[in-house]
Amino acid sequence: MHKPSTWSLPGGKIESEVEEPDILQKTLKKEIEEEVGVEIDDDIDLVYNNSFERVDGAHVISLTFLCHYKVGEAKPLEDTAQIKWLSVEELKNFSEVEDFFRIEIKELLKYLKEH
Repeated sequence: MHKPSTWSLPGGKIESEVEEPDILQKTLKKEIEEEVGVEIDDDIDLVYNNSFERVDGAHVISLTFLCHYKVGEAKPLEDTAQIKWLSVEELKNFSEVEDFFRIEIKELLKYLKEH
């Protein structure tokens, strides 16, 4: 979670000491299922990447992916208080977000326009 009580995308960290060729895809699928109860298919596109240092000094590489729903009923799980499905038009006008999420939205909209 980037910041409590703010909108953000599901996320987590890679927990593997073994190099696996599809570790990003496996981790992404696991985190989405754990946080919102939805399974995504294998068609995953990297949309945006960013790196930053957290207040505790940890270095983070943040990757934002475009995923496609496969099955499941979305509901708040784990540390998630609320979920929201947004159309592209709703996303363009979604103003209840922090700067870090606004950048992810901008990059997603740019990606969708180009593809």
